[in-house]
Amino acid sequence: MPQYNFDATKVEPDKGRIGAIPKGWYSAIIKKTTVEETEKGGHYFNFMFEVIEGQYKGATVFHMFQFDNSNQKTVEIAHKQLSQVSHCVKVLQWSQTEQLHNIPLKIRLKVEEPPEGSNYEAKNEITAFTDYNDPKAVNVAAAPSAPKPATAPPAPAWAPPPQSTTIPPVTAPAPVAAPAPAWQPPAAPQPWEQPTTAAPAAPPQQTTAAPPQWNPAPNVAPPVSNVAPNTGVPDQQQTIAPLQAPQAAPSAPPQGQVPPWIQQQQ
Repeated sequence: MPQYNFDATKVEPDKGRIGAIPKGWYSAIIKKTTVEETEKGGHYFNFMFEVIEGQYKGATVFHMFQFDNSNQKTVEIAHKQLSQVSHCVKVLQWSQTEQLHNIPLKIRLKVEEPPEGSNYEAKNEITAFTDYNDPKAVNVAAAPSAPKPATAPPAPAWAPPPQSTTIPPVTAPAPVAAPAPAWQPPAAPQPWEQPTTAAPAAPPQQTTAAPPQWNPAPNVAPPVSNVAPNTGVPDQQQTIAPLQAPQAAPSAPPQGQVPPWIQQQQ
């Protein structure tokens, strides 16, 4: 076997075919061209376009130009598209398709869904070509679509509540409370309803105890001074006898009896 030195650290790995990419404008180049033969003996150019910018860089899309076909309408469409591509890459006259390679232009893609029930995947189809500097052809990668706002789940459809076969008992209505009477201003108080004002209590008077008065001792005569009035000379000392209690008068003798002192006089 031939010896071949390969370093995978210096080569970007191939991510494989990524399938269809979102519709829109992409910057691309013509990477490869071939001439193929149809089943009916006609011929067409098979151009491979490669995306060169954005998130989907490296994606490839194929497009056929049927320049040799029994249907003249098909040939006319192929010639108009080849003219458009030539104007986009600024090569108006050419004899080899390789003259159109590696020159940037813009392609517009759409997504073609596979037939229902088939095993094929969705694929892209080129619908238009334009100049690389066309301001109207904004790349999909340069203008990412805004995220869709979160939407609340739809409310469940209204359904009537299940009807019960049991008839609830009839209850008497609750008594309605009588409304509270409206507020009325209070009547003016009558004179006899006026609150009586108590007279202020008089402050307590301090009572001063009267000095004790002298009372003479019973049956005791006051002392007599031995000094003569207006003379200042002491008089003769006199002795005053104490007062004697008066004796009671003799009671009359009872009738029929004569007292003894009367009897002696007789």
